Amino acid sequence: MGKEGRMAKLNLDYYSGDNQYSDGDIEEEILRIASNGLSLDELEKAKFPVLYHLSPVRENILNWYPFRQDACCLEIGSGCGAISGLLCRKMKKVVSVELSKRRADINFARHGHLDNLEIMVGNLNDMQFSQSFDYIVLNGVFEYAMSFTEGENPYRDFLSYVAGFLKPDGILLVAIENRLGLKYFAGAPEDHTNAYMDGLRGYPENLSVRTFSKEEWKELLGDCGLGYYRFYYPYPDYKFPCEIFTDETLKSQKYGRKTWNFTEERFELFPEQEMAAAFCKEGIMDRFANSFLIEMSNRPILREKEVLYAKLNMDRHREFAICTTIECARDEMEAVKKPLTEEAQEHIERMARTLRQESGAAKGQAGAFCLLPGRQDQEGIHYPWMAGKSLGYQAEQAILKKDASAVKRMVSHVFEQLIEPAITQADYGTAEFCRVFGEARLVQERT
Repeated sequence: MGKEGRMAKLNLDYYSGDNQYSDGDIEEEILRIASNGLSLDELEKAKFPVLYHLSPVRENILNWYPFRQDACCLEIGSGCGAISGLLCRKMKKVVSVELSKRRADINFARHGHLDNLEIMVGNLNDMQFSQSFDYIVLNGVFEYAMSFTEGENPYRDFLSYVAGFLKPDGILLVAIENRLGLKYFAGAPEDHTNAYMDGLRGYPENLSVRTFSKEEWKELLGDCGLGYYRFYYPYPDYKFPCEIFTDETLKSQKYGRKTWNFTEERFELFPEQEMAAAFCKEGIMDRFANSFLIEMSNRPILREKEVLYAKLNMDRHREFAICTTIECARDEMEAVKKPLTEEAQEHIERMARTLRQESGAAKGQAGAFCLLPGRQDQEGIHYPWMAGKSLGYQAEQAILKKDASAVKRMVSHVFEQLIEPAITQADYGTAEFCRVFGEARLVQERT
């Protein structure tokens, strides 16, 4: 889309001409990519800064969050627009503040077609707004408050200042690393200083960045009068989360599964996944989660339902990018599957059509797999919550116990009930199948 068709507003009224924060010349490459309308999938290779700023996985930090659609949002430190587009899709109006003109240009190149976005370039402390906000979002920004806020208590002062832009019942959302994150004990360097154990030791001699433990956050919230709050635990961290946990689901949904790692210089002082399992069993994982997403307000946070867990698949092909959440409303729980992209809506529709079909031969057979009943609405597909141990969990436990016969029984059962019938009915050689899953290689005879 040409500049004449862009509908977002790039506000330079507070821009001083000074760009203090930058990843260097790589941002010129990112601007070129964004200006040409290219997505990450269209790039042959991508350096980490390009991946960090342009990856759709960045949206996972909030693409599950139940924002009010009629809301106005202030995004502080929007950078290259990693979540600006998401916020615009979720809410009525978004004002994104960014200190760096070059990063603001990248954001505008990516999202300039959105008529509900205003990008303001400059220092937040110099800005005036004509309105208060329903939501304020700081995604990877708060840790630097001491760099741009003077005084003996820069983090308390900055948090109080930012909260002053909220409506009386507004909500402030802060995504940040946990100073006591388990990965730091396990051998990962501190995210900002790249020094080992730096945050664990309280950032000695560092005068530019800070992160906080859960108890330190509670003290900070109390000092700022933000008495109503809720902690979420993004995993593996807030930058590239694939799961969102709460205190209710840290144990039941198994925090700490193996996932991607973008940290090059990392030791393995102990197996992080095994330690996470032990911490979950002891009920202390919330203190050692790698990152926090903290929801805070001056008033009670009221809504019809709470999201207790989210599994996010933005790393899939856009046609299959869906979210699975566990939600609670009026003491009733349900699982919900919803699309994360427009392209994935058809995938949800296919799932809904399958729900409406008869389960056929599986009906009435002892031990047969049956479709879980569900209902579809504009949000997605809602399933009743079922407590118990999944087949995957049972298989994992059998593997840990080295019970080969139990594993073989489970695999055979799944093959006989689900895979074998599908092999006779489906054509795995089609171009469409190969495009999504790769070339099919099927075993013709069972041994």
